[in-house]
Amino acid sequence: MNLSAKFRFGSNFPIVGFLKFDGGRLVLSDQRNQVRVPDYSRLDVRANKSFNFDRWKLTLYAEVLNVLARENIRYTSNADTVNGRLSIGRDSMFPLLPIAGIRIEF
Repeated sequence: MNLSAKFRFGSNFPIVGFLKFDGGRLVLSDQRNQVRVPDYSRLDVRANKSFNFDRWKLTLYAEVLNVLARENIRYTSNADTVNGRLSIGRDSMFPLLPIAGIRIEF
């Protein structure tokens, strides 16, 4: 039997450009790279159980990714070069994800 956990953390990076938050809105600024993406963190857990036979091995596993169900986000941008407009979007990166499987080795 094998139990494991992995925690990932990152302070993330700035959104490239001359932007700032003003009253909850993203607006133009006179300083570059002032807005940062929120911190990224994720906890993954996994359990394995192996069964050894004469000529082969069976492993059962279960894993849960992002156990804490943290909404890690990233900003996306879309530039309209004809009209000179820039739109900033927000996407969720990784949901709570359960996984189970079987591995057979010969």
